[in-house]
Amino acid sequence: MAIVVSLTAFTATDTKGIATAQTPTPGGFASDGVEYVGFVPFEQSTSTGLTIRGKFMYTTSWKNISTYDISDPTSPVLLDQLPVGFMFENEDVAVSPDQSFLLFSQELPTSNLRVYDIEDKSNIQEIAVLPRSGDHTTSCILQCQYAYGSDGSITDLRDPANPKAIAQSGDPNDWHKKIGLQGGAHDVTEVKPGFVLVSPLDGPPLYVDVRSPANPKVIARGNDVQPRSERGYLWHSGEWPRAGQDRWLLMQGEDNVNPRCQEKIGPFATYDTKGWQQTKTFKLADTFKVTNGTYTDGSPAANGLGCSAHWFEEHPSSFKDGGLVVGAFYEHGTRFLKVAPDTGKISEVDFFLPAGGSSSAAYWVNEEIVYSADYTRGIDILRYTPIPGPRVRLGVNDRTPKNGETIRFRTSLRRCKGHAGTNIDFLRKFPSEDTFVKLGTKPLSGACSTTFAYKVEFTGKATFRTVWEKQDEDHRRGNSRPLVVTAR
Repeated sequence: MAIVVSLTAFTATDTKGIATAQTPTPGGFASDGVEYVGFVPFEQSTSTGLTIRGKFMYTTSWKNISTYDISDPTSPVLLDQLPVGFMFENEDVAVSPDQSFLLFSQELPTSNLRVYDIEDKSNIQEIAVLPRSGDHTTSCILQCQYAYGSDGSITDLRDPANPKAIAQSGDPNDWHKKIGLQGGAHDVTEVKPGFVLVSPLDGPPLYVDVRSPANPKVIARGNDVQPRSERGYLWHSGEWPRAGQDRWLLMQGEDNVNPRCQEKIGPFATYDTKGWQQTKTFKLADTFKVTNGTYTDGSPAANGLGCSAHWFEEHPSSFKDGGLVVGAFYEHGTRFLKVAPDTGKISEVDFFLPAGGSSSAAYWVNEEIVYSADYTRGIDILRYTPIPGPRVRLGVNDRTPKNGETIRFRTSLRRCKGHAGTNIDFLRKFPSEDTFVKLGTKPLSGACSTTFAYKVEFTGKATFRTVWEKQDEDHRRGNSRPLVVTAR
């Protein structure tokens, strides 16, 4: 029987324009462009992952498999929920293109690959169990006629009710060994039929031809050669938008159980694929990492699971050689990021920080609705309607001054109309601090610019930025890019 999920409105707003939840509303802090719509309640267990196919959503947890009708994305309707006992973890939910069957990759307590008939969305049925083929993640390839497991397994699914193991983890012919992959992988993403992006636990991302599933061939790889022991994180998952036609390949790293956001945490990253057919190489362009904050600025003061990025997705229609991406960042919630079209540089444009949450995966349902699966809350429903920022700029007259000299920082708003005379803050990030500390405030001139004089009393690097607080409903709060000064 269909059950309509009850949603709670998100209504309160503080003086800075950051949305906040009223107890007992299950919300959190949100920036100007994000509206909290409601949530799919906690399903007796951790919400580990979901897949959206048209008007249906398929979710798995450590205890259940669920199907939803999301014809109205703001009011999901539960169609069926199948208790499965304890099965870990299936965070990447693989569904066949025709939505006739679903895979549950059971890593613990036994490594089984389980197949469920979902032809009737209101009657989920288990139809097969394949022992020793349940890797940490398992992904469909070639229209889900086959599956690749992150630990090396290859499964023939041409008859889903009778899956056959072509290779299992540790076999001499598992796909890891076929391509010489050392250290294993976390996930495989099919970019286009027969071509997958591999996220290794160690080493750079790999682009692999799997048109012959038992005989994979590496055809390109990332240029970053740092081992995991040095960079401090594994590659968790990746996407190559527009079926491998986009200039920017997107990756996400993971390193867990960091109470504070230090250097070696999992980033969101971009790779430049320009000319890859000739060079067989993707060039690392930029990385984005979250930092600790004060909650009201969109970042928690401390973390439980960690500061890493997690499952993400590019915007379904507007991403073209750059654009908007939504991603989950554990206790940092859901972050909306922008990839610059010319450089691949990553900037944060909006966020939703849930109260008592730990976000696992964020996906677009349509042009503006996002579902964010949360390990502790369920699935948060967000509406993204961005408003422009003021485009804060910051420059300095000398990036390499001598200790004792006075340098001058000039800051301005590119979108200035109506904002002359408003205040802008000048901040510095000290080596002993995780966040920026305000040094002073000045009003902007008629041309929406001002200058801060600063006496250099340090050697080495220091990071500065300016911040323009939200003044009206036409623009959001704006931050300049961090500017690094190296004193001699």
